[in-house]
Amino acid sequence: MRLFVVAVVCCALTAALPAQSIPEQVDAILSRPEVVANDWTILIENADGTVEYYARRPDRGLIPASNTKLFTTAAAYGLLGLDHEFETRIYHTGTFADGTIAGDIVLLTEHDPTWNAAVFGTDNARAALDHIAVMLATQGVRAVEGAVLCYGATVYNQGSTGTSHNSWWSAQAARNNEAAVAFRDALNALGIATGEATSGVHRFDPPEGATLLYTHKSGDLTFENRRLNVEIVARPINRPSHNPMSDLLLRHIGYKLDPQRRDTYTAGEHFARIWLRDTVGLDVNGLVLQDGSGLEYANTFSARQTVHLLRWMNAHYPQWNDSLTVSGVTGTIRNRMTDLPGLFRGKTGSLRVCIALSGYLDNPHDGRRYYMGMIANNERGVDQAATRGALDDVVRVFAQPGIPTGPTALGVRREADGTARVEWSDNGLTASDYRVLAGTGGGGFVPLATAFAPYVIESAPGGAHAGDYAEWGAFEWTQAHSAAAGLTTGIGSRFARATTGPARARFAPSGLASGRYRIDVTCPDFPNAKAPGTLVRISDAAGTRAATWDISHDTAGNRWRAVGEMEFVAGMGHFVEFDNAAQVLTGENDRLNVAAVRFVPQFHRDQTGAQAFRVVLIGPHGDESAPSNAVMLEP
Repeated sequence: MRLFVVAVVCCALTAALPAQSIPEQVDAILSRPEVVANDWTILIENADGTVEYYARRPDRGLIPASNTKLFTTAAAYGLLGLDHEFETRIYHTGTFADGTIAGDIVLLTEHDPTWNAAVFGTDNARAALDHIAVMLATQGVRAVEGAVLCYGATVYNQGSTGTSHNSWWSAQAARNNEAAVAFRDALNALGIATGEATSGVHRFDPPEGATLLYTHKSGDLTFENRRLNVEIVARPINRPSHNPMSDLLLRHIGYKLDPQRRDTYTAGEHFARIWLRDTVGLDVNGLVLQDGSGLEYANTFSARQTVHLLRWMNAHYPQWNDSLTVSGVTGTIRNRMTDLPGLFRGKTGSLRVCIALSGYLDNPHDGRRYYMGMIANNERGVDQAATRGALDDVVRVFAQPGIPTGPTALGVRREADGTARVEWSDNGLTASDYRVLAGTGGGGFVPLATAFAPYVIESAPGGAHAGDYAEWGAFEWTQAHSAAAGLTTGIGSRFARATTGPARARFAPSGLASGRYRIDVTCPDFPNAKAPGTLVRISDAAGTRAATWDISHDTAGNRWRAVGEMEFVAGMGHFVEFDNAAQVLTGENDRLNVAAVRFVPQFHRDQTGAQAFRVVLIGPHGDESAPSNAVMLEP
């Protein structure tokens, strides 16, 4: 008598997947000879972050180039407000009578970045200054006997690839003088007589005794028929990736929020980091904003930080998306991914040592959104064309039909005790927990398994199943604890410094049902939480085996990473153990710090009376796995 007959039927609603899994397809692209030597930080997730489709060193901080502008413009939205406008005040010295200023006329601008052809069009960068000149003429100004001066800070009509970062600090007065010259020409064009003298002054207080004539705001003019406030100014910054404008914006953030009115990147970064940490909820560890544009090689952030920001901004400031460049349509990728017109929005980045592409793709087949943070570095120089091509091809992977939403059901078989065994593959994805449902195909599905949550053991008192944890060696307390999904908050963790001698941490589940499990580990995410070459022992029905594994903030910081599988038999004392006796020391703070371990069931057994049924896996948000299987069981 046959035990079972299996017939596989693909769900008609979902196209068949390619032979390669999603991670395998991406790995193949990144293994091309021209790009294989690049250092990467990459993270690709679904819209709500419940499925991680691809990760390569997602927490490694790399030079981001112009991806920095994502953080600069986002911080401006959050810190200055969408309606914030850039103010320029016009003063005069001396007397003003009968249309004549018997003294100087002074522009004092607080970083207005809109004085640029990127905003007003070719040969029209002077639009704001012309507007100011008209307003002065309506107040009766007919002549200026003194000089035309520009105070404050501006980068009048600098091109998008120009620089205004550190090398320009000593030249800010010269940049201001360029605006003074343009303002003099605007006045003269209206018949307001001036002398030839102009000057730029890098200070934000008007000359002593000066009188205010008029206050101009950037919102007095428009871009794409919208007032030029912060919301709209982000568009001519992000789309063409405008360096001087974005640098000026970060300086403006610092200047407006700093009580001392410091016109520095340092002040801007300070307030941006606080906002990112406290409002956005971003882990800012390793994030550096040395400027607003990304020209500085000292800038660093990771793919995970980028994806977190993109998702948060999409939820809280969806209008920010209009500032991003669009594949095959606008900005720096208008000539890239032309086969995906309008489907990808994001930001590019390019330096000699860096190529970056981050944003989100709306898949035209399944209607889902995929967030992507992708940065490539190579200190010897990036092959820019090949790396751009590789990143574009990664985006294309997620534009194809049949992207899985989670594990794929593989089969069901009847066990000797009359129960059914369900098995599935996770397609290389890291996903949230799924439910198993079964149905005969005649309508409706019923739960085949109800206890599908992973079994978590935490290393600190007060944590889940902490009684299943044991340790040997000189362990200490730390205030840090992993923030991975499903862990207890507000407790510390345990660690043992490798320099104080060998230490072991054992996780032996006492309440786990017999079965096959994937073992995941997590640790806190801070730079000295690293234990390279840790010995991992797994004791199960197959015996005891060991392998070395690097446990660090890069591999397991604040997230779950698989270290193996086990065939667990209840009551047999099976365990997973971490031992730093053979740890490779890279610094005095190297430490064994395993905050928690979880055991994720790789199949589930349950009674079923069905003769034939389909098995599907349903994700936490109702997504159905595919392909599903039709299975015939015979007694």
